[in-house]
Amino acid sequence: PQADIDEMLDELRTAARRTADLNDALSTLTRRETPKKDPVSISLLIAQLALVCQYRFSVEHVALNLSIEGDTAREVACYKNELARAMTYLLVNALENAQLAPRKEVSLVAGLGGREARICVRDSGPSFEPGQFERALVPFVTTKQAPHLGLGLTAVKAIADLHGGSLGYDSETGVILAIPIQED
Repeated sequence: PQADIDEMLDELRTAARRTADLNDALSTLTRRETPKKDPVSISLLIAQLALVCQYRFSVEHVALNLSIEGDTAREVACYKNELARAMTYLLVNALENAQLAPRKEVSLVAGLGGREARICVRDSGPSFEPGQFERALVPFVTTKQAPHLGLGLTAVKAIADLHGGSLGYDSETGVILAIPIQED
């Protein structure tokens, strides 16, 4: 019947759109580019990360909460692929840490306002002990067991530095990646 055909076509269109969106998101994470800052919507970047990460989080039974505070239409001049990689490293780190907790949850909150974009990733796992975060920024220092190499936070710090930003930690907020917003 025509109604069944129409329903199947709608499902096919939806699946094709999701596949295209996932392809765009994966391209953002894997494509090497000539370093060039471009205006990027942090909202779009987070939506792409959600597409890429949602399966792994669901398989691991860890809730992933994403939100954006402030001017969501505002774009940030950044190295898009590098920033996406940094956020992915932070999310994977948080996922692995949240698996150690009874309540398995990770939150990414992007705040856009003033002179910087702040991306805060917090998980329900154990917090860093005093001084432990600074040590974790040293290459090959890790708080985890093998096969972890201790390069994730080091890479995120390098990406923050590339943007003229910073990487920090607060026990209430979590890991904070701050990128300056350049005014036109």
